[in-house]
Amino acid sequence: MIKQETPTYNIMVVEDDIDMVEFYKACLKTIVNKPHIFSFNSVCDDLFKTVKENTIDLFVIDIRLGNDNGIELSSQLLNEVKSATFLFISGFDYTEESFKDLDGKCIYDFMLKPISVEELAIRSKGLLNISRSFNIFLKHLKNIEGEYIDLKLDSLREKYFNMVKQDRHMIQELNRQLRD
Repeated sequence: MIKQETPTYNIMVVEDDIDMVEFYKACLKTIVNKPHIFSFNSVCDDLFKTVKENTIDLFVIDIRLGNDNGIELSSQLLNEVKSATFLFISGFDYTEESFKDLDGKCIYDFMLKPISVEELAIRSKGLLNISRSFNIFLKHLKNIEGEYIDLKLDSLREKYFNMVKQDRHMIQELNRQLRD
């Protein structure tokens, strides 16, 4: 019998509240086998260096980071990486309009504090599965020399992310119905 190795994930947590960083790390360690978690309390050069040197499967980002904005940070990160998956967290409600610049460019979800361990686990695991499947999809688009086959990658990416967005809206609607 061939033993399948459980994939490890690289997760980056960007949160200015140290207690929340520890909470996220503890929760993520319960849903993922041996995750490699990078954590930053602010936007800094080391954060971007880490992103350049590692493939990050999931970014967990607080929207309010002191003087910085997590949504703006995600736009900067998208300039550094081919694909990214974000879980935004905030104590303040945001509308879909807040995220319109990310549509078609990445996979993202939003959680409002206070956060339950169960909901963080479910959403994180779902996003990690989507992220991993998209990265496998991208890997198969490479030719022997490691270059992407010219299949209008941006168009494919946009279709994929829009499909994920539709699924997210359907799940959110189901959750609303279950709560009511």
